[in-house]
Amino acid sequence: MKKLITRALLLIALLPASACALQPEVQALVDAARAEVKMVPMARLVEAREGEGVLVVDIREPNELELDGRVEGAINIPRGMLEFNIWPFVERQGGGHDKSRPIYIYCKSGSRSALGAQTLQRLGFENVHAVDMRFQDWLEAELPTEGGF
Repeated sequence: MKKLITRALLLIALLPASACALQPEVQALVDAARAEVKMVPMARLVEAREGEGVLVVDIREPNELELDGRVEGAINIPRGMLEFNIWPFVERQGGGHDKSRPIYIYCKSGSRSALGAQTLQRLGFENVHAVDMRFQDWLEAELPTEGGF
């Protein structure tokens, strides 16, 4: 019962941010990012997770992960910290960074993933994919997750 109440409270706390449509100016930024990056469907993420050296990044905020968890094996770097915190995950043995490593970025709805992929591309990453999915679809498909309630 306590778990159910906690989940309900977290859901209510997230409602205002998730229930609002994007402002036109923000939607224009997201649309421009989507046009600039490789957008892939959820099915491509399912396949890619099996690949060698694939990095899956959940760019939602930590409080969002508390509720639903994340894709199994994904790391969490909130979008606002992506350009600062990606580096340890793409280090090469002997120094430098592997900017050709396959990276799949997802969020709650696909908007932040497009913006995050655009940021990494602008930093010189060559193999970045923004996953065009709702995280709720991942949960409903009963695909593997970790964490959350």
